[in-house]
Amino acid sequence: MRVPKGTSISQNMVAKEAGRDPPSFKKSRYPELVAEIKAHIASRNTTVRSNEATVMVPAGRNRRRRSWEEKFSDMKKQRDVALSMLVEADALIIELGQELEAIRAVQASKPTNVTPISSRTKIRGGM
Repeated sequence: MRVPKGTSISQNMVAKEAGRDPPSFKKSRYPELVAEIKAHIASRNTTVRSNEATVMVPAGRNRRRRSWEEKFSDMKKQRDVALSMLVEADALIIELGQELEAIRAVQASKPTNVTPISSRTKIRGGM
């Protein structure tokens, strides 16, 4: 499982990212990994001055305050990717439709000894 970009890092998120059950990441079982995760979390916290007091604020909080220009730019990129996927799918549909028409044309031109069911006469007393 991939967690969304910008998600705050925690021991549970690391477990989910690794495809493991979060309770299985115990300090007694993986002491070095848990210590490394905690060190990384501590290094990502930043100190911010707010009204003469020093407050610890997670680094991810600044990412939430994106300007509307950045959001608009991201939406345009998403739109462009979606449009590209749509154009590719449309081209594939057209290509497969042409291939189907070609196969049907070949089948129609080949003589066959199979009589369609609708044009058969009814057989009485048989199956």
